[in-house]
Amino acid sequence: MAKILIVDDELEVRELLTKVLGIGGHSVIAADGPEMADRFKREGALKDVDLAIVDGLNGEFKAVIQSLSKVGLNSVLLSADDSVGGHVDTARKLLEARTLPGLVGVLTKPVHIDELLGTVAAAISGANREV
Repeated sequence: MAKILIVDDELEVRELLTKVLGIGGHSVIAADGPEMADRFKREGALKDVDLAIVDGLNGEFKAVIQSLSKVGLNSVLLSADDSVGGHVDTARKLLEARTLPGLVGVLTKPVHIDELLGTVAAAISGANREV
């Protein structure tokens, strides 16, 4: 299956996503924030990664997704902030308008396992997906 980078500042979320994606047949590397994701990028650790799942990261998600896109890595946003003007709302608009290179999917926390795995599968196959 795929190798997936998770960028989330919450340890519990990283552990849960790692477990669920592992059960789904994927391998995972995890970063606790944008700095670690940048370090992975500099060290070449992202060369064989197929997809990133990025938390809202207090509004930093756009910069992280753009940075990952520069090394050819597509991302799915996963955030609990689905208020009007929040991370999910903003990401959905960016996805629809195709104005954030690398953004290929949007998920809202709490995410259902089937939605997560379906969005990952669609993103890896090249289809944009909004849940």
